[in-house]
Formats: sequence, C-alpha cells, structure tokens
Amino acid sequence: SSFDNNLKLWNVNNWTCIIDIKNINASGSLVSACFLKEDNKNYIVSSNDHLSYCEKIKIFDFEGKKIKEINDSNYLTCYIDSYYDNKFSKNYIISGNYKFVQSYDYNENKLYHKYCDKDQNSHVSIIIINNNDTLKFIDSCMDGNIRIWNFHSCILIDKMKIIDQYLIGICLWNDDCLFI
Repeated sequence: SSFDNNLKLWNVNNWTCIIDIKNINASGSLVSACFLKEDNKNYIVSSNDHLSYCEKIKIFDFEGKKIKEINDSNYLTCYIDSYYDNKFSKNYIISGNYKFVQSYDYNENKLYHKYCDKDQNSHVSIIIINNNDTLKFIDSCMDGNIRIWNFHSCILIDKMKIIDQYLIGICLWNDDCLFI
C-alpha cells in the first residue's frame, strides 16, 4: 500500500491477507517491494520513495520482523528486485533510483555497483538477463531511454532512445522481444 506505507502479503488462492506490516517508512511512500530467498527462507525487500529524506532498503521476514537494513541505500527508490547469481552463489538487491541504478551485495550488506549515465530521471523498471555467460540488465527510464548494462563490470552496453516521454514498465517476452 504505497501511500500508507503498509506492506501486505496476500494468499492468491483465497484472497486473505497473510501479513500487513504497518508504517514501513516514516514518510514518503512504498512504491516497490520484492521477495528474496536465502537459506530456504523467504523474505520481503521494501523500498522508500521520498523527495527529501529516503530511508534505507529494509528486509522483513514473513512474520513482519525487520531482519536488516541495507547499508548506503537511502535513495529515492522507484523499483526494487532481487537476483541470485548462481555463478558467485550470492544474492543481490537491485534498485532503480532517481538518476541511477544500484546493486547491493546482500550477504556483505554493501553497495556492489552504481550504474549511472548522467541522466536526471528515475529508473523505474529493471530486467535481469543471463546469456552467453554475461549477466546483464535492461532498465527503463523516465527520459525515454532503455539502457543495457553489464551487471558485474558496470559497463553501459547499449542505450536506445525509444520515445520523448516516460518509459515505465518493461517485460522481456523472449530473447528478441521487449514489451514497453
């Protein structure tokens, strides 16, 4: 629940609310959350979107207990996701923020990379792709561009101007098609 900063988990089989964690953030809004799995346990990763003061990314268990906060993550966050890299046996959290995308090493609780292309807009959707042994991600930005980054080297592989308006959600249909 974005504006009241409540994080709700629903059972889709009978539409009952399993958990309702109230007041995730003191101010701003909760615009994105995701799941993270570690040691066969499921967690919820939450974000904060506030123009003047952003709180850190927070991790909760399914009982509503805050497990930890991610260091150096108090940025205006529009999108959040997690990714488990089998090659390095590590969990990462990826956040789409105002002006940049960041990845965090979940286990070491520190910033992994900051992906920045001198834009002044919000990065609002991210897709992780692993092909040809190169981990990449595609992000959509409110400047109308799609960017493709090498996840581990932090190199911008490609940038494509799609439209002179906001790009919000993206979905990878297959290796050749991206829905925008």
